[in-house]
Amino acid sequence: MVIAVAIMLRVISREYSDIRVDLASVRWPFLAAALFTSVLSTVLGGLVWLWSVRSLGGVVGGVDAVRIWCLATPAKYGLGAVGQYASRLYLAERLGIERAVVIGSLVVELAVIALSGSAVILVFFPVAATFLATSLPRFLLVIPVLLGLLAVVSWPSLATRGLRLLRFSALRLVGSPRPGELRAATAVMLGDWLLFGTTLFLIARSMSDLRLTLFLYVVFCMTIAILVGMIGITPMGLGVRDVTLTFLLSLAIPPGEAAAAVLLHRLATAMAELACAGIAICAPRAYVALPRPFRTQP
Repeated sequence: MVIAVAIMLRVISREYSDIRVDLASVRWPFLAAALFTSVLSTVLGGLVWLWSVRSLGGVVGGVDAVRIWCLATPAKYGLGAVGQYASRLYLAERLGIERAVVIGSLVVELAVIALSGSAVILVFFPVAATFLATSLPRFLLVIPVLLGLLAVVSWPSLATRGLRLLRFSALRLVGSPRPGELRAATAVMLGDWLLFGTTLFLIARSMSDLRLTLFLYVVFCMTIAILVGMIGITPMGLGVRDVTLTFLLSLAIPPGEAAAAVLLHRLATAMAELACAGIAICAPRAYVALPRPFRTQP
């Protein structure tokens, strides 16, 4: 984390003059649209967890799942994903959800994120190859696309078998994930990846007339950066995600513009997540606590 933050600070200091110009030229309608898509992606994150819980037979409403997700998300600003997952576990148990179901759903959710993100990277790789300066023949670029589509189609059955082989203790208690709900979680997560990229694209577009043809490459960059940030295990992927994203974007747009877009994206994401948490706190409780032990579907 320290190294990544140091690298990002060096990039900012080197491109400071360009970053100032880019930030001063921000067009607010695009930034407002980016905030909206960021809020929407936060809500979709709650729906991914909703279907992860239901894949294990858990009974939870959509409003409840999104509310818990929004309340727990700000915890990552302190201890990263560990704080976020611990907060979600605490809030879900207060709702009456059995601990084994919650822990199992977190495992399923991480698997959905990793698989769907990898699929997006593979499918969009031919677009990114132009900027990555790869020398692969064009016919070989079809292979990643086919692999990505195959992964999405076969994922539910593979996940069910794979998680069963892992013999995870929580999954032994609640059973194997259901393919239908896994498909739903994956579909929502694929939409979320597109929203992540859309937010970043709108922010970059707010500072310059970014070509629409770069949209898929921006989604590619955003997906890689988020997955790398998750591996880094730092608060919000701080530093690791930013450096990765700035480097990849700078292959297509000027480095100063890339750094400015990354900084604004970090700010927009934080504002959206805190706004969602505030709404979840202020809004009346939309659920009645379920009795213990938590009910599961037959």
